[in-house]
Amino acid sequence: MRFLYKFRTLCFRRRSNTSEQATIDTSNSGMVTARDFCVYHVQASRRLHLRYAIFAIAIGLLCGGSAAASDRPSKENVTGPVYVPVDSWVYPAFKRLAAMGYVPDEEGLIEPWTRSQCQLLVNEAEDIASRHSTKVLEGARVDEARSLIASLKREFAEQPERRGQARLESVYTGVLQISGTPLRDSYHFGQTLINDYGRPYDAGTNSVAGISGFGTIGLFSGYFRGEYQQAGGREPYDQGLQFLTGALDGVPPRAGAGGFAPTSRFSPLEMYVGAHLGVWDVTFGNQSLWWSPDETSAFSFSDNAGPFYMLRVSQQTPIVLPGPLRFLGHIRTEMIIGKLSGHLYPPRPFINAQKITLQVTENLELGFTRSAIFGGAGHPITTGSVLRSFFSTSSTGGTAFGSANDPGDRRSGFDFRWRLPGLRRFVTIYCDSFADDEPNPLASPHRSAWAPGIYFTQLPKLRRMDLRLETY
Repeated sequence: MRFLYKFRTLCFRRRSNTSEQATIDTSNSGMVTARDFCVYHVQASRRLHLRYAIFAIAIGLLCGGSAAASDRPSKENVTGPVYVPVDSWVYPAFKRLAAMGYVPDEEGLIEPWTRSQCQLLVNEAEDIASRHSTKVLEGARVDEARSLIASLKREFAEQPERRGQARLESVYTGVLQISGTPLRDSYHFGQTLINDYGRPYDAGTNSVAGISGFGTIGLFSGYFRGEYQQAGGREPYDQGLQFLTGALDGVPPRAGAGGFAPTSRFSPLEMYVGAHLGVWDVTFGNQSLWWSPDETSAFSFSDNAGPFYMLRVSQQTPIVLPGPLRFLGHIRTEMIIGKLSGHLYPPRPFINAQKITLQVTENLELGFTRSAIFGGAGHPITTGSVLRSFFSTSSTGGTAFGSANDPGDRRSGFDFRWRLPGLRRFVTIYCDSFADDEPNPLASPHRSAWAPGIYFTQLPKLRRMDLRLETY
């Protein structure tokens, strides 16, 4: 798009997938374990895991109270949830408007957003732009904002009087020619293409052709996005590399590691059904998430790997707690539980994850994430195993992958976004972080991964040129 130009600094080290779909299966370059950036502690202390339990309980209490604290929107204006894909052009546009001060209620630590949320943000930006248009010094900025707002209004043009609709969202195609041998093993050596839904690629011609659409009826919705994918293949690693990768992973060498068969398939990239229940949007199906303020990576969830099947429960509108807790600002929560694919040790595990965001002010937003990978072959799913993944204060760790009572691999994250006082329309700093078997990266910063960034909405003498710098 003509309205957004970026320069980025990238750290050309071994590329780590930023999805929670962590695994040591090197045949799927869209997945990686936390070994890339932190040390796994098998015997985590009771005190640290007690903090895990306290954090999970706090989220439960907050979620339980949110329904009573929130003002429910009128049923006439509520439809089933339809999320805008995380690779859509609208997110950079909204983020630019927010950094310029036109979308103060934008919450940038959890994506995707529903179309209803986007429409509210467009209305907010349009209202602020109309008030700023009377200020002489805001002229050039308002012109740019109006251009973005006009594009977003066309994208989210709705007919509120219709509670049922079916819509073709997009039809697209893409062709990519790669010379030489690209990297496809992000866990060991790196990957050439990132944040691409884990689509297959290799030397030669690669192509995709897809279609997406959605429908709503009353409080219910459905979404589908599928595409035909074509890519070349490659031979497995030689025996030496197979032994090397096995030794690095601490597992026996695996025949066929690093090899890929040619791809020619139709893939249902995202498909889910949803319902609006009270103050919650509930969806079930194949979905993709982005839990980070960063644009080039996300430690918890990103579209660097393909979507996976999950039950997602997302708070539609934020709440403000009463009394002295009002200083926490607008609070929003989101929870998921799903089943991962691609793992070998153990196969077919489950994941649960929760995130709470605090919009303390219009300029400062904080996010806290907690997740656990549990279950899988040899680890039966029972009520007890699910509860242990939330509240256990210990780790079995007696065998290579834990006993049948292992509560799982627990992770945590912290991120923030801050528009600098006095420069809030020009400079935004942000950071994502990740810790393995720690209550939070803030509790053990030296054993955590950090990904800071800074965003300039414009450069001197270049009002329409922005600059974004991110690193690890």
